Amino acid sequence: MVDLVDGVDRVDLRNRAEHRFPPSYDSGSPAIRDSLAPWVTPSRPVSQIRVRVANLPTAVLTPSRLPLLVPFLAGPVALTALASAGVAPALPALSASLGLGAGGTSGVMIAYALGFAVGTASFGHLADVAGAALVLRIGLPLLAAGAALAAASPSLPPLLAGRVVEGIGAGAVPVFSLVALASIADQGRRRREIGAFMAVLTATSAAVLLVGGALADLLGWRTLLAVPAAALLFLPGLRHVAGAAAASAQRLDLGGIVLLAALSGGLLLGLQVSSRHAAVREVGAVGLVCAAAGGLGLARRGAGGVLPRSLVLSPRFVGRAVVGAVLFAGYFGLLVAAPLLLGAPRHWSPVHLGLVMLPAGLTGALASRLAGGAGADGTRTSLLCGVAVAGLAVAATWPSSPVPLVTGLALASAALGWGHVVLVDGLADELASAQRGIAMGLFNLAVFFGGGVGATVVGLGFERTTATSTLAVLACVPALGWLGVRARQALPA
Repeated sequence: MVDLVDGVDRVDLRNRAEHRFPPSYDSGSPAIRDSLAPWVTPSRPVSQIRVRVANLPTAVLTPSRLPLLVPFLAGPVALTALASAGVAPALPALSASLGLGAGGTSGVMIAYALGFAVGTASFGHLADVAGAALVLRIGLPLLAAGAALAAASPSLPPLLAGRVVEGIGAGAVPVFSLVALASIADQGRRRREIGAFMAVLTATSAAVLLVGGALADLLGWRTLLAVPAAALLFLPGLRHVAGAAAASAQRLDLGGIVLLAALSGGLLLGLQVSSRHAAVREVGAVGLVCAAAGGLGLARRGAGGVLPRSLVLSPRFVGRAVVGAVLFAGYFGLLVAAPLLLGAPRHWSPVHLGLVMLPAGLTGALASRLAGGAGADGTRTSLLCGVAVAGLAVAATWPSSPVPLVTGLALASAALGWGHVVLVDGLADELASAQRGIAMGLFNLAVFFGGGVGATVVGLGFERTTATSTLAVLACVPALGWLGVRARQALPA
């Protein structure tokens, strides 16, 4: 029962679900909004109605702002960040333990990016077809299994396999999160909430640089790789949150998922074909064959299923995906390069390295938070890509010194943090609800594919040329991405 202190009292909310509330009011649960509709007039706005709620079911009291989402997702989000950025400070110790070169060391990060890219696209389609609950129930066990395999691996091949499986499972977390955020109807509030979520995510990514370094320093790099397996402990609490996502009548395109995974994974592995190591070159050749088979299969099928025609033929969607990919390529490449350039030559401990890299992550978190309150001008891709190029150029000028390298990483992190907010917010404006899952999945596929490209450029470049030349080549990636988007006039300059 509810007492209304404006001339009406003792109204049973549960018997008035047939009323519709004006869409401009966006506070409280749908049941409460619908039930208050008869008492809201132009002369008596809802702000003048004081409601005292007693003995109502929890489901009725859950606000449409989804306040329970972030607390329940905080654990898995932190653990996926630990599995990604948190591993960076431990790369020198891991490389020394297994006897890896620059190519093998970057492969540890590339494998995760590869799995994450495939996982987000696959789980995005699955979320549209079967609902978000199934996505989490499949993804989190895969994340835990991959982390356990990677931590127990005695050599590079099983380590890379575990990292791929771990990345695939981790892809379920951003799919669920971004679909929930994109479903917020009010643009201003949606942008603020995406900004807050990205700030939390980026701040977590910054914190895990220190946490990952501390874990590797105190307990060893294997313990660091094993910790993300704890994500499985959050599955019981996430089930009731995910249960609100309704499944659609779409058909699961399993063949399309396999072909898309072969194309994206094969292309990423194919970049290794120029490695100095024969075994790595063979893996790259196999990757190119898989990419060719996947691309041919998708071309014969045409648009549809896991690749909706309305998305793949949309210049604005493709433009946002390309910008997101090149921004992450610059950031992820520097994230791999920094430990190799700073930690190994100076014999810094992982925790020391994490402390040095911490300001860069905090800069990205601040940029994400500020972007949440920005207007439409925040979508200017020239500024975003320009900041990323500037950061890489600063790092390339004196890559052996901590100050320019961390400054460059901070600029790249800021461009990524700000850009991700406005790009996702722009996508949410243009997406039908039935396509939110696959659209966010394909967007994340492009973003992490770009990250894999950035890590590959660093790994191969450090084997063949100087750090300055490698980072200069990496700086060309966001520049070329921006030129391509501008040539098609897909997004505002």
